[in-house]
Amino acid sequence: MGELDIEFRSDNNGPPNIGVVVTDPRGRRIGFDPLTKRGWQELPVAQGSIDCDESDDKDTCRGLIEVCGALSGTYKLEIIANAGSNYTLTISARSQEVRDGRDGQHLWSSYSDYDLISIPIRKGSRNFLSVTYSRDPNLRVAAQLQKLRDERYETRSHPNACRSENQSQQECLVMRTTGR
Repeated sequence: MGELDIEFRSDNNGPPNIGVVVTDPRGRRIGFDPLTKRGWQELPVAQGSIDCDESDDKDTCRGLIEVCGALSGTYKLEIIANAGSNYTLTISARSQEVRDGRDGQHLWSSYSDYDLISIPIRKGSRNFLSVTYSRDPNLRVAAQLQKLRDERYETRSHPNACRSENQSQQECLVMRTTGR
């Protein structure tokens, strides 16, 4: 079984100023909308949490949504701002374990990250991302910012944010991908 994790934080002290709702390829949701005060937990093996104990001495907290046994396909992420802020997402994926093709004795899986760094969002706004996940260990997780609901913002460039040769220059402005 594979796993898909979404870690999020905003640039404020205390809990994140954003909520995140994840919809899997079958239309099931997990997450919390801070504007409507509505939460979802429709995925069979998934959990969400806010952690303020492992902060980086800046009095910030991080949110985490973990989907175990993730299905291959496109996931939709909705980022909802309770207050104006910059947010950062780290999307981590682990493939399902498969037997090594050479001897069939060893199990292996792959791991990849996709980061969106310092994305501005206004209070009451919603941003949407599509995340492509596969259980296949030869494929990496990919994400694309679909639509900024608040057109007053422009995407800001982040120096040294792009670490992948297969991304377009526009994506390199705000996204970074790494794999192990």
